[in-house]
Amino acid sequence: MRHGVVPASAAAETPTTRVAWPDTVHLLSRPTLWPPQDRPRRAAVSTFGAGGGNAHVVLEQAPEVPPDDDAPVPLPFRVTGRTPRALREHARALLAHLDTHHLLPLYATAATLATGRTRFEHRAVVVARDHAGLRAGLAEVAAGATGLVGDPVDEPDWTGARRVELPTHPFQRERYWLYDHARGAPRTALSP
Repeated sequence: MRHGVVPASAAAETPTTRVAWPDTVHLLSRPTLWPPQDRPRRAAVSTFGAGGGNAHVVLEQAPEVPPDDDAPVPLPFRVTGRTPRALREHARALLAHLDTHHLLPLYATAATLATGRTRFEHRAVVVARDHAGLRAGLAEVAAGATGLVGDPVDEPDWTGARRVELPTHPFQRERYWLYDHARGAPRTALSP
């Protein structure tokens, strides 16, 4: 999706003649350009295992990430260390890195800190919308702050959230959808 290309089919080379293929459905024998439209790209991926395990997922193109001066929402930047001193040193090292890399992308930085570093016992999370907020929060951590530092974060709205039970047997024929409280009905695959 990111590159605007639909890959070739991995499982078949020739469409079956036993199906009346509509003009809008194609079996791709080679990668094909996927031009942008006025809506996000969507794709369905299915797998059918020989032992009866089937999976189907619908994917949607992620929203465009804005140019990285300011984030439209506060982003969490996780800082960790094995000891309180290591936590402060990590914050200082990040500040020094920001000094030499002035246009470091905020989204990429937040993602790297969240997934690319070990979660040590001593932690702080700097919440910031821009480079200035990130620098200010890192300076607080370098001075000894821990916990949540920076811009206030609104509590998420958990109204209507619930656990969804999934089938426990591969041949179980029940469907499981979240309940759409706004419509007063179960959500379907096409409902927002």
